[in-house]
Amino acid sequence: MKDKIIMLVLLLIFLSLIGRLFYDKANEETTAGIIGKIEYESLDELALFVTLENEVQLNKQGMGWMAGNSIWDHDITASITVESGYVSDGDLSREPDYVHHYPNLYTKSEADYTSPSDGRKVCFLTFDDGPSANTLKVLDVLDEKKIKATFFVIGEEINKDNASILKEVVNRGHFIGVHTHIHDYGKIYKSVDSFLKDYDKAFQRIEEVTGVRPYIYRFPGGSYNHYLKRIRKELVAEMTRRGFTYYDWNVSGEDAVGSPTAYSIKKNISRDLNRYRCPVVLLHDGQTNPLTAKVLGGVIDYIESKGYEFDTLDHREPCQFRW
Repeated sequence: MKDKIIMLVLLLIFLSLIGRLFYDKANEETTAGIIGKIEYESLDELALFVTLENEVQLNKQGMGWMAGNSIWDHDITASITVESGYVSDGDLSREPDYVHHYPNLYTKSEADYTSPSDGRKVCFLTFDDGPSANTLKVLDVLDEKKIKATFFVIGEEINKDNASILKEVVNRGHFIGVHTHIHDYGKIYKSVDSFLKDYDKAFQRIEEVTGVRPYIYRFPGGSYNHYLKRIRKELVAEMTRRGFTYYDWNVSGEDAVGSPTAYSIKKNISRDLNRYRCPVVLLHDGQTNPLTAKVLGGVIDYIESKGYEFDTLDHREPCQFRW
């Protein structure tokens, strides 16, 4: 009787192994076509969370950039392969419609896109979401500390009250980039043309008020976010063709996430700062970010104590997330 029980147990184990083998094979065949997509979406959603919470920031450097005069000449003959399948071969009849839209949305970069090569530690402070009353407070702190910074501007915020503030940013020697016009992810990332339409409004408004034609920009949410991923490669190719270069960041004060405190902002910056010789620090000067200006002096003192100088992004190679 005992032998029969042992044999039965062994048989059940054998049948279980056989069953598992067939199940794994069938499951592999069923999911082979979609598993890559599932993994990609999971990583992308994770990356969005990581970007917002600043647990890990990835910085891509050494990227090849379009050179010469082709961008300024509106050259669309260069072959650029993107996820949508669009490859420009110079045949205008085959170009996407957006290529021919927004005829004034072109710029010429005055930057060389190279970081300091002499070993100096240089920090690049950047402020998103202005102009606002808080921008003036930030400017006063920067003046007191005798340093320059980069401001990524929201076109919709350049109203009658804030236009003079944006002029003040330029007059005090700081650098301006485009952030967005309406900062509505669902609308601006709906398509390449939707983004260009929004960007064009901000770009034209900035030039109207300041006389500056910005040539750098920052994607709302950063370049690696769930809303942007479907059009990202195609959009970046088109923006590059028009002469624009985007910048992400690799250090964040998280001053626009949750309920920040003076302690949390300083802690977030100190946590990642020393990982980079040329860190790009994300802060905010929007109407809802009054705390940033209050702690900025202490943040600058801390960064200087670590041996860093300060400069604007036109003196740094593009800081971009890996995607």
